[in-house]
This record gives sequence, structure tokens and C-alpha cells, in this order.
Amino acid sequence: MSDLTHPSHSELEAFMLGRLSQRESRAVILHLLPGCAQCQEVTSAYWNVGSDPSASQAARFQYDRSLEHVFERVLTAQAGLEAERAEARRLMAGLQIVPFERWAARVQKDRRFHTWGFCELLLEQAGSPAGSEVCAGLAVSVAGRIDPEAHPPVFVEELRARAWGGLADVRRKAGDLDGAEEALRHAEACLLRGTGDRLARARLLERKAALRHAQERSEEAARLLGRAILLYRRAGQWDEVGRVLIGLGCIRAEAGGHGRFWLLLSRMFSVRRRR
Repeated sequence: MSDLTHPSHSELEAFMLGRLSQRESRAVILHLLPGCAQCQEVTSAYWNVGSDPSASQAARFQYDRSLEHVFERVLTAQAGLEAERAEARRLMAGLQIVPFERWAARVQKDRRFHTWGFCELLLEQAGSPAGSEVCAGLAVSVAGRIDPEAHPPVFVEELRARAWGGLADVRRKAGDLDGAEEALRHAEACLLRGTGDRLARARLLERKAALRHAQERSEEAARLLGRAILLYRRAGQWDEVGRVLIGLGCIRAEAGGHGRFWLLLSRMFSVRRRR
């Protein structure tokens, strides 16, 4: 299914019968969650294979029950993740009284730390000056130790991509550009095994652009930011579009390309006004 189209009849049928892959099912779920009237109407007509009103009603009931089961699974997963995050905050509070140099041994030994929620907290800590390298490395380790039964593998792969991306940022800021390059290669490989989420792809493009800029490859950095802007725009994330445009403007200004930048800016926001 394309980012900008509705699921086809065959995709909706396969989704309801449980024949889609996890990645394909996620795309359909994200499309249906806001309540797409068009797809509900199309699917209702699709299941109406005869003129018998009772048969049509039964088919519609089958469709509604199928979606209800999907939403129940989504809500259950969300509730489980919130519980994980609450436990992770408790564990982090206990860990913070321990010196950083002892974190790795404790986290790697104790399976209670090997959760999605705790990996998220480590990534938050990695964004702060204190202990950033320790936390980024541990986030990668934890993401690789998450119980495969706890979360769908495609989502865990995207979390691993985030963790490797966070480590790449830490290494880049420390001047270890080769190490950052290696971490980004791991992040890209994980993302390819994920769901194909465009926001995750956009964020990784930003990280790669930051590294290219640090490597004095500004033209390539600008192209990568342009691709990130396109993904954010398609997702309707206009705050992100504006933020990335500022970064692109700085790169263009350094390269003396003010005119090209302002032309791009005007095109982006003219598209927004038409939407």
C-alpha cells in the first residue's frame, strides 16, 4: 500500500483474514484507526456479495468485529508498554544512585532492565551531557536483549535503529566520525527490517545528514535533509518540516546557497497552504 493511497479491496480482505505480514497489517491499521469512512464504505460494499439484507448485515458485523479485535490488540499492547515504562522509571531511579562505570554490569546481568521502556529511558539519558556514551551503548545492548515475545519483532527493530542512531550521535559529537558511521550502518540495517515508518526514516536521515555535515560533505547533507523534509511533509508534520528547514538553511548559508534555500522554503510552504 502506498503512503498516499487507501488500501485496495484485496488488501482489506487479506487484512481481515489475517493473511498480511506484520508490516502490511500495521500500514492498514494506521490507515483505519482515525476512522476512514471511504474504506469502511468500500469494504462494506465488498463484503455485500448478494442482495440479501441479512447477509449484508452479517458481513458488516464480521467486518466490525474484525476491526474490534484489531483495536483490542492495539490497546492491550499500549497498556503493556505503559506498565513497562512505569517499571523502567522505578528501575532507573534505583540505578541513578550507582556510579556510571557500574551501570553496564548491572543492566546486562539483570533481565528486568531488558525492556522497551528501559531502553527508551536510556536514550533520553544519552541526550544529556552526563553519561551520554554509557547510556547510548547500553541502549543498544538492551534493545538487542528484549524478549522476542514481548513486542512484535518489526517494532523492536525500529527501537534498535533508534538506539544505534543515538549512539551515532554521541560518537559524532565526541569527534569519532568513523564510529558514528559504523553505528549508522547498523541503524539503517535495523530500519530495513522494521515497519517502514516514514517518521523513523526521516529521523535517521537527519542523523546521517548531521554526520555528513561533520565530515564536510555539505551537499550530501543538504540532500539528505531534503529527503527528510519530504517525508515529514507527507506525514503532515509541519513543525518538523520547519525545524529541519532551519538546519538546511544553516548548511546552505555556509555554502553560500541562500537563493536555492529560499526557493525551497517558498515551495514547501506554498504546498502547505494548498493542503
